[in-house]
Amino acid sequence: MLLTIYLLLILCGVFIKESKVYNFLTVSFLGFITLDNYSAADYASLYLPTYLNPSFDSKVGAGWIYLCYLGNFIHLSYNSFAAIVCMLCVGCLILVSSKLHINSSFVLCIFLIYPGLISIVQFRQFVASILTLVAVCVLCSNKKGKIIYYYILILVASSIHSSAIIMSLIPILFYYNNLKKVSKIYCSCSIAESICTLLECCRTS
Repeated sequence: MLLTIYLLLILCGVFIKESKVYNFLTVSFLGFITLDNYSAADYASLYLPTYLNPSFDSKVGAGWIYLCYLGNFIHLSYNSFAAIVCMLCVGCLILVSSKLHINSSFVLCIFLIYPGLISIVQFRQFVASILTLVAVCVLCSNKKGKIIYYYILILVASSIHSSAIIMSLIPILFYYNNLKKVSKIYCSCSIAESICTLLECCRTS
């Protein structure tokens, strides 16, 4: 049943224009998948024990520990906490797409194909990646002090997953070469995220 819904969402996303209904259904689907996810890699060995007993001595970043403390404070189970975080992150992906004038429904469709389901497994990296996308959106804006906001977001993302630190190079590499060109920003993000994913796979293999 879930596989059928997954395939239907991808098929519809290819042809549909910007749709709040489609976006809502996709966010809800990913939230439900995360809520029902008890068998992912590192679930029993890392994510669940870290959440139940958060400690800064653990091998995850301080940012993730603070999130775990917050989830415990409001008495959420780990899966409920993860589902809410997942839906918030996908919501941020929709907002970033809209800010950059990209069809957010199509972006979600592509995300479902890859790396949607993998993101639920490599959860901390997914959260950190979304924060880096928000940071890039800020960097593309006309906001005063955007460089400062950018690096604050990158530091927060890095405290959740260390691979996000590579994104600190983006302003250095592209600021003096027309930063406003979204294509260059997205290209640089894609390269950086690919490197991060490769490093993560090497670490876990």
